[in-house]
Amino acid sequence: MAIEASAILPSDSLEEFRVQFNNLVVDVEGVSGGNAFVSTIIFEGSTADANETVILATDPTSDNTLTLPDATGTFLTTANSGDPATTTSASDADHVLVNDGGVLKKITRANLGIGGTAGAVAADDLTAGDAAINFVTSAGNITIDAQGGNTDIIFKGTDGSSDITPMTLDMSDAGAILLTGGKIDLKNAGTASQILFYCESSNAHAQTLQSAPHSQAADNTLLLPDGGNGTLLSTVSTATVTNKTLTAPVINTATVGTSITPASDDGATLGSANLNWSDLFLADAAVIKLGDDQDVTLTHVHGTGILLNSTNVIQFNDASQNIGAPSNAILDINATDEIELNATLVDINANVEISGTTAQVGVATFTARDIHSGGITIANGGQIGSVGDADSMAISSGGVVTFTARDIHSGGITIANAGQIGSVGDADSIAIASNGVVTFSQIPVMPANSIDSDEYIDGSIDKEHLSAGAKTEVIAIACGDEITATEAATAVVTFHMPYAFTLTGVKAGVTTAPVGSVLTVDINEAGTTILSTKITIDASEKTSGTAATAAVISDTALADNALMTIDVDGVGSGTAGAGLKVYLIGHVT
Repeated sequence: MAIEASAILPSDSLEEFRVQFNNLVVDVEGVSGGNAFVSTIIFEGSTADANETVILATDPTSDNTLTLPDATGTFLTTANSGDPATTTSASDADHVLVNDGGVLKKITRANLGIGGTAGAVAADDLTAGDAAINFVTSAGNITIDAQGGNTDIIFKGTDGSSDITPMTLDMSDAGAILLTGGKIDLKNAGTASQILFYCESSNAHAQTLQSAPHSQAADNTLLLPDGGNGTLLSTVSTATVTNKTLTAPVINTATVGTSITPASDDGATLGSANLNWSDLFLADAAVIKLGDDQDVTLTHVHGTGILLNSTNVIQFNDASQNIGAPSNAILDINATDEIELNATLVDINANVEISGTTAQVGVATFTARDIHSGGITIANGGQIGSVGDADSMAISSGGVVTFTARDIHSGGITIANAGQIGSVGDADSIAIASNGVVTFSQIPVMPANSIDSDEYIDGSIDKEHLSAGAKTEVIAIACGDEITATEAATAVVTFHMPYAFTLTGVKAGVTTAPVGSVLTVDINEAGTTILSTKITIDASEKTSGTAATAAVISDTALADNALMTIDVDGVGSGTAGAGLKVYLIGHVT
């Protein structure tokens, strides 16, 4: 039920009094009838106006009883909970009201763990909240103490919708930090980030791992090495490194205890095309070993030089050009084509054996008589002479020896028995037998007046050993008188050869020149022409020497007592010509 009566003031009218009195009667009857209100109780304040305080009951689903305390106080509602004065000290709280199974009870602050340490609430009684939690202290430290045996401090969280444990402090391992995220991100407040590593003896010493300064703009990653246990090296460490691979290291000075070896056989080089070593220092008797089986070695010989082992050679350009020692008493210098020595003087203190051909440009001076057991051979057209007359003796490719002056051999020339003097083309052009007999393979060619018959034994020079020029002769045959015109006819002249004759040339001439056409002459031996091109005298000419077409001899060997005939095959058409003579040029065979 609702209370309908309201207060009556002295200023109210009698009618208002009557209305409120009737309302009061109704209200009293209602309360006496069961103390039931319909849904609300309305209280008018000290001022009768439109503002009232209403106690409103929610439609109950069961009988409920609200008991008013036997004390004076003020109701606390959600609307006036902020009205009391604020305190920041937990010790100001006398107690806290709690609901214990529908019974309102109070609990002291000490029993709730606030405002002091006595009776603190157990940490494992805290339940999950729905907002952020801040641990704040104005003084002193915040201590998290896991006091159970081998109990860890574990930090948990949620990654998206998945629960994770990012960090664990392992108390069974002296508080070792276990991070499941695999990453430590060390920020700083203006100084380079550092990690300090202490020694095992009371933390007496610490080594600091520090990041590079901002000026280096370093964003690189340092990878720890794999493999077994080891020690990190630094720019000042003196640790020994064994069987480690350094890729492109820059080492200013290295001290090596025993040896430096590559990672694999034939797998490394010393230097490169662009990075060269400056100097190499090796000790006395040091050995450079070459090859997989060290078959070639270079050994330092103190105060002397280097030694190449065994019969190995030093090659130049290719395998055919080398220097080596086939034995301990022989040194070989081998070349495919030429070995060139360039110097002002080459001093050879030894016997010299030359098995090949010697080509000499400069002057050779011998202090002793030369003995050439195999003969002397010079180039075709080469010369033998003195400083004053370098070409006093010339030997042609055909073996012909030419002297520019009378030969004077004050000391003599001695060659081996049956030795020879010649040229490249005719190596035995001069042969001297053991009994002193000199044989020329060719007829010597002497300068004019170089042979004085008084200086030669009678009969020592005959025609057979004279040159062709020295023994040339001419057989002249007249084919008519000087006036009578020559007529064309066969066998104008017939005669027999007085001796065997080698024909080297033919000519014809006339006293009166032919006019109108050429005069043609043929020469026959035993009825057969000896000319493939006949002798001609051109019109108005007197000799065949000026003919447009020269005669060509087809048979140069004229036999002793051979029957020779001369034919006139043609004469001049205007003037025949007269006084014809024919000349056979050659020498006795």
